Amino acid sequence: MNSKTTTDSKSEKRSKKRKMKRLILFSIAVLIIVVIVLSLIRPSNPDDEKGSTVRVEYGGVLDRLTETGTIELVRSIDVKSKISGKIKEILVKEGQEVRANQLLAIVEPDPNQALMLYAKRAAVDRAEIDFVEKERELKRNKSLFEKNLISRQVLEKIENLFRLSSNAFKQAELEQEILEMEMTESSTESVENINSGKVTQLDDYRIVAPISGIIIDSELEVGEMVVTGISSYMVGTTIFQIGDPSEMIVKSSISEIDLGRLKIGQEVRIVSDSYPDEAYLGKVKNIAPVGKIGQGASIVTFDVEIEILDPDVRMRQGMSCDIDIIFDTRENVLVLPVEAVHEVMVKDAEGEETSAVDYLVAYKWGEDEYREVRLEIGLESTNRVEILSGLVIDDEVSLEASIKYKEFRDEEEKVKEEDKKTKTKE
Repeated sequence: MNSKTTTDSKSEKRSKKRKMKRLILFSIAVLIIVVIVLSLIRPSNPDDEKGSTVRVEYGGVLDRLTETGTIELVRSIDVKSKISGKIKEILVKEGQEVRANQLLAIVEPDPNQALMLYAKRAAVDRAEIDFVEKERELKRNKSLFEKNLISRQVLEKIENLFRLSSNAFKQAELEQEILEMEMTESSTESVENINSGKVTQLDDYRIVAPISGIIIDSELEVGEMVVTGISSYMVGTTIFQIGDPSEMIVKSSISEIDLGRLKIGQEVRIVSDSYPDEAYLGKVKNIAPVGKIGQGASIVTFDVEIEILDPDVRMRQGMSCDIDIIFDTRENVLVLPVEAVHEVMVKDAEGEETSAVDYLVAYKWGEDEYREVRLEIGLESTNRVEILSGLVIDDEVSLEASIKYKEFRDEEEKVKEEDKKTKTKE
């Protein structure tokens, strides 16, 4: 009897547990249904429909072109030796400031320089002998012409030969004078020897700075040979390159697309990559008359020189920089971000969009919905637009103008389709 009672009691408990589980599951199901129903009948939040917006405000618009460039010195001079020889001593180093006429290096002359001078003197002597002979011949033939012993044609021919001889003699003397001056301008002893006709060994030649500035290039070492560049067919060895840091420019390449807006004298903002926290003022100085196409490029560019109006001593030739060429500015005007304005393009006869702008629109929020507004704009930059008409201060507009434009057009298409269906039924 007791065993049967215990079994019934356990069975009753299991039955109650099953009922409790069913009740809980039923309650959860009811709760889910209630939540779903409430979510369906809950009024929509206007902010959800509004999306991202911005208000019309007063501000500035800066129309500019951003490019990159390289800082260069306006004036730089290659320093070469006027005689050939071997570098004996270098007294300055790259990056050092020098003054005009400062001694930079010493060159030990090539012995062949003396031979060059001998050859030039020999040429002068030959030209002088020829000149004296032609002068005597001219005098003799003038006397014969006065006695009617020779014709006018013979005399004129001799006069022409005399003029040619005279010019050749003067040219040889001038070349000898220049060579002597260039070879001995730094040595009093050598000048005296040469003027006395006693050329022994030329003194060491001194290389001096032609201008004050900074040594921007010096690649030669002591012991290297240098070649003079005084002759017309020889370039000569560059020993130093001196730049004047008082005048600096930025060289940049501007696309032909933007060239039409570029003018001499336009304001430029310059920021060096080495000193990003410093901004310098510049202006457009020169625009190349001929464009070029770089290797692998398809766009024609024009070289532009920008004068740096407030150069810094820290600036160095070859530094890269960013430049902002200022085309136009507006201050204290109504502005909107460019994302808030949509350009509607002109369509051709086939309904395809062209590259011409028909009108501009924005989408103004009011009374729980958007309204399409046509705009008239002024100056436009890469991120802001000046609003001339269509909106006023504090108007709230969508930041997704292009998306809103598509939604409005889609809605218009739906309305048209419904109208067609209604007319068809009627």
